[in-house]
Amino acid sequence: RFGTDAYNQLGSALSGVGDVNGDGFDDVAIGAKHASIPDRESAGIVCVIFGSAKIYASDVDLRNFAASLFGFAIYGSSPLVNLHLVAPAGDINGDGVDDLLVGDRSAVHIVHGQIALRTTNVDTLTDNVVTFDYP
Repeated sequence: RFGTDAYNQLGSALSGVGDVNGDGFDDVAIGAKHASIPDRESAGIVCVIFGSAKIYASDVDLRNFAASLFGFAIYGSSPLVNLHLVAPAGDINGDGVDDLLVGDRSAVHIVHGQIALRTTNVDTLTDNVVTFDYP
């Protein structure tokens, strides 16, 4: 769940993305096109939920996802970019960990999977993100 506001459009995009954290379990990504964070209305968010041999005993609260052990989140870099599109990318950089693609209104970002992924913004993942945009 991502708050009680249906306007967030949680689930507007979702996909299996392979094993982006290298733990041996496939992971899933869920986009919320109009999710807002402080100072970034409708920036959008993609939450990557790690696969596990365990069944989650409770709801995964995506509002507090940064503080969880369930996965990580990628936030849109500015207001109204609507980051939410997601697709598996395989292992683009050949490091043995799957990568994923996330997209917004004007750019596609390759997010390189790694063992220690953390919640962040697409514009601050410079070592782990390659961005393609159209001016």
